[in-house]
Amino acid sequence: MSFSFDPKMAVHGPYETSEHGELDLTIRLACHSLNYEIGLYTELFPAIDYYSFGLFYNYKILLEKQPRKFHHWIVPIGVEVGFIKRNIDQDVLKFNFALNGSVRYFFIKNMGVEAGVNYRYRSDLEKIYQDNFKMKINCFVGVVFVWP
Repeated sequence: MSFSFDPKMAVHGPYETSEHGELDLTIRLACHSLNYEIGLYTELFPAIDYYSFGLFYNYKILLEKQPRKFHHWIVPIGVEVGFIKRNIDQDVLKFNFALNGSVRYFFIKNMGVEAGVNYRYRSDLEKIYQDNFKMKINCFVGVVFVWP
């Protein structure tokens, strides 16, 4: 399980005219093995009426020879597919996909921190702003919890 947020949105907000930051929260719940994880995600960004949900798959690159040690690094890379729901002037529910990559550091056996990047196809922007094939990059930081 992980909880992460976009630090840029937390500091600057979603628009150039934003007067303060807003919370863009992502929650992930996954089944995992030594080299992969598959699970569900949801992203909640109420400041712009943006909600997404779907499935993800990550391949985990282990940076240590003994991954069961208390202190270790993992680099998950993967894909996600799902839907974006927006409630601006009209209800919008659109399919989307993304590529993910992050770095995790476990400072104790079952808990760590994560920093990563997400490259997402923003299909909602086509419907709302008639802006075709918008790929957006956002960064995230958060905490990760693992149950054996």
